[in-house]
Amino acid sequence: MIRAIIVEDETIALEALRQLVVGHPGVELLGDCSRGAIAVDMIRRERPQLVFLDIQLPDMNGFDVLEAIPEDERPAVIFVTAHDQYAIRSLEVRDSDYLVKPVSRERLQRSLDRAIERIEEFG
Repeated sequence: MIRAIIVEDETIALEALRQLVVGHPGVELLGDCSRGAIAVDMIRRERPQLVFLDIQLPDMNGFDVLEAIPEDERPAVIFVTAHDQYAIRSLEVRDSDYLVKPVSRERLQRSLDRAIERIEEFG
């Protein structure tokens, strides 16, 4: 079972993503938050293996959230955003995938399956 958190500031998008993630048998959702600073604290405290991370947050962006976590402690990331212009930059992030909202169940399933496979293979 992969431990995950969701970082999303839009209520409707958060609910939709939460429903998709909770329905996956290989994922335990530890919680969610809507601000970058809270996400940094939650990642440090909960030590999730996977983070669903919005890029544009009220107080910082998703890349800033990751940079605030020591590299050897960073979880795998699935960026979930309405903005496709960050896709190239997301390729620089180790163990990441990129989903554009609205996210379909099938696309999320493929992304989750890949993330779980990488996490189980590489720890």
